[in-house]
Amino acid sequence: MCVPRLHPPEDCEAHHIQPWWAHGPTKLWNLVLLCPHHHRQVEPARDRPWNADNPERWALRLDEDGLPFVIPPKYFNADPKPTRHARFRHPRPDDPNAP
Repeated sequence: MCVPRLHPPEDCEAHHIQPWWAHGPTKLWNLVLLCPHHHRQVEPARDRPWNADNPERWALRLDEDGLPFVIPPKYFNADPKPTRHARFRHPRPDDPNAP
């Protein structure tokens, strides 16, 4: 989710979409790479029950193709809509429907 030129994968941290402490598995479909700064922003507080749909926190999801998108909290955007990084907006090379 972070800019690859600024944060190569080896400088990033694996973030559990469903936190491991909330029984989230350490599987690729539950992980995204984030730079340390953004990882701190999206990591939910451990002192509160985890809720995937909490509108007060940043949320990360994977779509049906396994591509990540971000949902900002209400304080950041009153009408939060899923946002995908520009590098994920183009068809995948292995997509048979790609132009």
